Amino acid sequence: MVKAIIFDIFGVFYKPKFLVAGTYDEKMIALVKELKSKGLKVFAISNSFDSFAPLHEVFDKIYFAGEIGFYKPDPEPFLYVLKKENLTPEECVYFDDSKSNVDGGRKVLIPSFLFESVDETTRVLKEEFKISF
Repeated sequence: MVKAIIFDIFGVFYKPKFLVAGTYDEKMIALVKELKSKGLKVFAISNSFDSFAPLHEVFDKIYFAGEIGFYKPDPEPFLYVLKKENLTPEECVYFDDSKSNVDGGRKVLIPSFLFESVDETTRVLKEEFKISF
């Protein structure tokens, strides 16, 4: 049974723009709020620095590589989150826009998916994991 969804931030929630400040994906933020309303925990693992202040209130916890000392796609950041949150790989689902990071999640047996869109993420959660919205 899925208890937690783990996301990357950069490219999934934060959309960078060339030479100007990026934007936050409001549809993804709404999805996280919906998942949390269903009783699921929602975490992020980011190789970026802690520069996403607006997202701190959205996630249950954001794990920044610079703070925990481990970087994706290595297995360590995934194992760190599992241990800190008392979760097993089977209780989680991971989404990232980087194939190598998705492969990193899979190395520790977390069901992991390449992020394409909020609609595809919703479809995966509904069809593959029977999470109702």
